[in-house]
Amino acid sequence: LEVCRKIRSFSRMEGVPIIICSARAHVSERVKGLETGADDYLTKPFDPSELVTRIQVLLRRSGHPVRETRKSIQSGELKLDPRSYLAVLSGRTLSELSPREFDILYLLVDRSPDVVNRIDVSKVVLGREYDGDSRVIDMHVAQIRKKLGPTHSRKILTIPGKGYLWSK
Repeated sequence: LEVCRKIRSFSRMEGVPIIICSARAHVSERVKGLETGADDYLTKPFDPSELVTRIQVLLRRSGHPVRETRKSIQSGELKLDPRSYLAVLSGRTLSELSPREFDILYLLVDRSPDVVNRIDVSKVVLGREYDGDSRVIDMHVAQIRKKLGPTHSRKILTIPGKGYLWSK
């Protein structure tokens, strides 16, 4: 609640939607959160797709542009659902993928058979310009390969000097 108060105290943050996600489900806690300045209050556990939908609703109501919703995609035995950040490989849920790793994997699969360079990964997934020296993307790709397992990790190809490619 203190974070909510601080955000609301800055005039330049006026109009920024706030959703509180908390395990405290009692009515008095929810009311206190909303009175403090939150626009919505979601109690744990919740489905990630519900959170995404609530965010989209708040952004739409506040006049902020809402990105076009990405569609579920499939490549062989890999299914990716970006609304729930769910990755299923050969019937097994890859729950250990972080949201950033999911976004990188989604980008590679979505753009396949094209090579995705580090500049695009940095802009689309990290939300910043590629600094040309950062190995953050390489570390994320290494983690994705590890989590895909020995058979499927080979589907992410490194193209030297170019970027990464999802091999169908």
